[in-house]
Order: sequence, then C-alpha cells, then structure tokens
Amino acid sequence: MAVTPRYIEDKSAKINADLWALAIDKRLKELDKQLRYKEQSLFFEQMKIDVAAEEEVAAVADNEKYDVRIKRQFIVKAEEENNG
Repeated sequence: MAVTPRYIEDKSAKINADLWALAIDKRLKELDKQLRYKEQSLFFEQMKIDVAAEEEVAAVADNEKYDVRIKRQFIVKAEEENNG
C-alpha cells in the first residue's frame, strides 16, 4: 500500500474528526454531570425549605389558641309526602 498525500490527508481528517467527537462527548458528559449535581442541590434545597416551612407552620399552630364555636344557622325539616 502506497502512502500518498491524499491518504495522509484522509487519515488526518479522520483522526481530527474522531478527536473532535471525543472532545464533544467528554464535554457532554461534563455538562450532564454538572446538571445532575445542580438538580441534586436544588432537590436538597427544596427539602430544607419544606422542612423549614413545616416547622414555622407548627410553631404558629402551637402558639395560637383555637376557639371553635358552632352556631345553627337554619333548620332542615324532612317530611314524608303522602300520596293517597
């Protein structure tokens, strides 16, 4: 097999394309890893906020005195209809 300038160019282009594809693949993996890390961080921050909100609601509920009064507003009468 003869090594011609065209053969060298073709091999060089293929190597460059392969290196470019590897670089892109590596960058995509890095970005995916960063995204997963940020999603995980956001999830934990959301959990902290939820816990803090529940604690605040519980504190307010514990400090308040609830007085429930029931007052009848109307009376409902049910009568049987006589057909006959």
